[in-house]
Amino acid sequence: MGLPRDTVASILYSVDSNGEMIIDVEMEDYSPDTIVNFSSLFAAIPSTNLHLQAMNILQEAFARDGKGIEFENFALSVMQKSALIEHEEGRGEGLTQEKYTNDPLIKPTDLL
Repeated sequence: MGLPRDTVASILYSVDSNGEMIIDVEMEDYSPDTIVNFSSLFAAIPSTNLHLQAMNILQEAFARDGKGIEFENFALSVMQKSALIEHEEGRGEGLTQEKYTNDPLIKPTDLL
């Protein structure tokens, strides 16, 4: 594929029609500078700041295409999956898929 001019490393995340995730990494070389720059990119991926920036860019792109509802569905799905991942990794309360789909917000006993 080849890297664009002045790009020393890239990470491409993809998903196929079966939902299988694919990660493709391309690096110009293994020089110390490339490794340091690549580590900065990789370290930034799970950051909240990067996710917020990406969500803003995606929201604008969806809106340009007149797909506001589709963006809302995407954002809701991201939040649900993020909560599941946090729960599975033990980083937070999170939500299990079963709890999310089967546990009503208001229980009958709440009304008594």
